Amino acid sequence: MINKSKEQLLKENKEFREEINQLKKLRVELQSRKTGVNNDVKESEEFHRTLFEMSPSGILLEDSKGTILDANPAICKSMGYNHEDLIGQKVHILAHPDNKDQVDQNIRRLLSGESLQFVEKSIKKDGTECFVQINERSINLPNGEIGIISITQDMTKEVQAQLALRESEEKFRSIFDNFSVGTGIVSLDGRFQIVNQKFADIVGYTINELKEIRNDDLTHPEDTTETRKNMKLLFERKIDSFNLEKRLIHKNGNIVWVDLTVKPKHNAIGEIESIIGVVQDITERKKAEKEIIRLAAVVEQAVESIVITDIDGTIRYVNAAFEKITGYKKSEAIGQNPRMLKSGKQGKEFYKDLWSTILSGNKWQGVIVNKRKNGSFYYEKAVIFPIKNEYDKVINFTAIMRDITLERKLEQQLQQVQKMEAIGTLSGGIAHDFNNILTVINGHAEIGLMNVDQSHPVHDDLMSILNAGKRAEKLTNQLLAFSRKQIHELKVVDINQTIKDLDKMLRRLMPEDIKIISDFPEDLPFIKADPGQIEQIIINLIINARDAINEKQDKRSHKEIIVKTEIVDLDHLFVDTHPGSQTGPHILMSVKDSGIGMNIDVQNRIFEPFFTTKDVDKGTGLGLATVYGIVKQNEGSIYVKSEIGKGTTFEIYWPITTESPEKDYIETINQKVFSGKETILFVEDDEDVRQFACVALKSFGYNIIEANNGKNALQLVKKENTSIDIIITDLIMPEMNGQELASRVHKLLPDLKVLFVSGYTFEHLLKDGEIDDSINFLQKPYTVHNLLKRIREILDKK
Repeated sequence: MINKSKEQLLKENKEFREEINQLKKLRVELQSRKTGVNNDVKESEEFHRTLFEMSPSGILLEDSKGTILDANPAICKSMGYNHEDLIGQKVHILAHPDNKDQVDQNIRRLLSGESLQFVEKSIKKDGTECFVQINERSINLPNGEIGIISITQDMTKEVQAQLALRESEEKFRSIFDNFSVGTGIVSLDGRFQIVNQKFADIVGYTINELKEIRNDDLTHPEDTTETRKNMKLLFERKIDSFNLEKRLIHKNGNIVWVDLTVKPKHNAIGEIESIIGVVQDITERKKAEKEIIRLAAVVEQAVESIVITDIDGTIRYVNAAFEKITGYKKSEAIGQNPRMLKSGKQGKEFYKDLWSTILSGNKWQGVIVNKRKNGSFYYEKAVIFPIKNEYDKVINFTAIMRDITLERKLEQQLQQVQKMEAIGTLSGGIAHDFNNILTVINGHAEIGLMNVDQSHPVHDDLMSILNAGKRAEKLTNQLLAFSRKQIHELKVVDINQTIKDLDKMLRRLMPEDIKIISDFPEDLPFIKADPGQIEQIIINLIINARDAINEKQDKRSHKEIIVKTEIVDLDHLFVDTHPGSQTGPHILMSVKDSGIGMNIDVQNRIFEPFFTTKDVDKGTGLGLATVYGIVKQNEGSIYVKSEIGKGTTFEIYWPITTESPEKDYIETINQKVFSGKETILFVEDDEDVRQFACVALKSFGYNIIEANNGKNALQLVKKENTSIDIIITDLIMPEMNGQELASRVHKLLPDLKVLFVSGYTFEHLLKDGEIDDSINFLQKPYTVHNLLKRIREILDKK
């Protein structure tokens, strides 16, 4: 049964009474005609029947037991029955199965004198459900019994519309109450008309309590002005809606931060009839932002770059270090995505792993190559991690990044230095062994030439052997220079004059289309160096510059080599960024070419021995390695700058000296002084070298005692100490090296003279790259003349 409003029931009851009164009038008229005017009875019955048949409302006449006595066409049509189908049937035939018990109760109430009016569900003949409004009361039938008259009206459409509206309202209410954000409708005077449970939870009131207060009662006093200002613009139709962050006062007095969005609700004629507000609780976010800002104040001066983003990756904060490192101002960075720094040096998998890690709540750390605003690349060691609230929900991401570009550069340079040191050690060892072989080859060739007339057929062969040996000697000298094991004769040198002396030779090395430009300032300080090594450096660099220019495909480009010298004072900043250099005044000698240039990989390997980009028959790969070795041997530093297609510049920094150059003198040697009759203990582990030297010395009159190592030599000294005048010993030997031998011998015979020989210098004999004045030393490979001369110098020295 469907209940109706009071107004509807009164209206329908009035209509029912009017129809009953009509029937009463008909009955009175019929009775009047029956008693007085019999001719009018028939006319009255016809009138009553006409009303019954023509009524738009359905009419049923039932007896006291609910049996249908009559039914008008309207009810037959609305219920789908023929007149004959209903007559004699119980009224239950029209009732819904759920309502049949109620029908019996209604009959009893009607017979007791009640009048009923209600809407209930009924069943048509075809089984279709419908809703019918029924007005019923009891009447006196012609036979004197009490019957029931029912006047019906089909209300199916109205009821279905009402049910649909109710269902829609219930769905809306369900959705409204389950919104994840607080929602409410406020009247124009600021009172809450409708609010959902989420809004009630945000402010701590019940829904009923909210309906008793005004919107302004919840707003923080400091935010009232801003809210009213926006509401005024809304009512003036200057804005369609507005959004702002504001504070609400919770029922318990706490402050609740919300994100508020407001839109007007219009009536049918377009007037604003109420306000719809949607709020989202952002208290936790505000707390987090406040905490972030507090922490940011602490780290604002940190040297590490700090970036804070929201969960979508939008930058919300950067510190001053970020501005300094990236070149972007805060105003340019905030609101952007960190991909603005993307360099393209990392692939998609790199960033996929990074985001997968931090989105899962874990910390990511690693090295990233990023790009500054000016387009340059830099390395950063980064730690990126999520920030969570007390509910373990990620609300921000933070990245702490340290610029390690300089460290990376220094690390690469250090690796290069270490690699060069390792290769230098190997090169020195190779040169040592090779010098022993060359000593034998060159020595025997020299002895042969002494004993053979120039007209002898063998003379030319011996000369060829000796010349080849000399060329091989130069090669080993290059290896020794690279390994910094080469003995060099240091002199105070005017660098400009040394380079100028090479001018004619250098120009003979150049084709006519390559121009050499010299830029030498006057009065440069002196350096201390081996002039031959300086010449070696210049020649190597000039030849490399020439070859680089010749390899350039563009024949129309200018071809020039600029050789420049200048004085520079290296500070700590330069030293910190250039491993291997030292502070103080230096001569900078540079050779710049307009050649093909080098990529970074070639630059990293350019000083390695045997590394070359030239064809097999056009370079040994030792030229620049030799230059590197010489420079380092003299405590200088060398660096290369190059760009593909734009040429290369080699820069050499050489310490200056305050000493003055010595005057040149020429020493003449009298061949007669080479001979002698003294006793020499010759100590050499290489049998070929020992055999050659001893034969040569014997041929010049010396008495020779041979030993193949230091241990045997010491025994011989103890045995024949009174007869030995000088010991000639190799430095590098098994069991006991030459230096240890000399130390033990001097404990026995303090005045016994010693001459050290070696294919490369023993570190303990060197002082600043030079042999100590108190040390007698001869470099392998040596000639017979050099050996004899050095022996006489030592023996004749008082």
